[in-house]
Amino acid sequence: MSRLRELENSEVSRAAVSGLEPFSSTALATGVSAISREVLQRGAVVITKHEEPVMVLMSIERYAQLERAAAPDLRALSRQFEDLYRRMQAPDVVEKTVAALELGGGGTPPTPPARRPARRRR
Repeated sequence: MSRLRELENSEVSRAAVSGLEPFSSTALATGVSAISREVLQRGAVVITKHEEPVMVLMSIERYAQLERAAAPDLRALSRQFEDLYRRMQAPDVVEKTVAALELGGGGTPPTPPARRPARRRR
């Protein structure tokens, strides 16, 4: 199976790198300086082998953007959780939740359905 077919079946595809400037792996080996200038100008380029994408070369700024985007902001998530929890504890929310779960009928939980007696083995 070709590398491109493997990529199409994975998260990365030709469409994912379609906006990047392509360079062959041979050009990478012989022309690092020119490709480096292109990376610094554009942010990233795609390296191809036999006209199929095999890797992306990117600037440190672009890499840092990807890392920041991928890393969760735990403080912000904690604040969101605490805010949501605080809102869930408000008296009207508790009453509405109990009513929605049909537990509000006189404060007694609904009776579970009657169980059948177990069958005896012969």
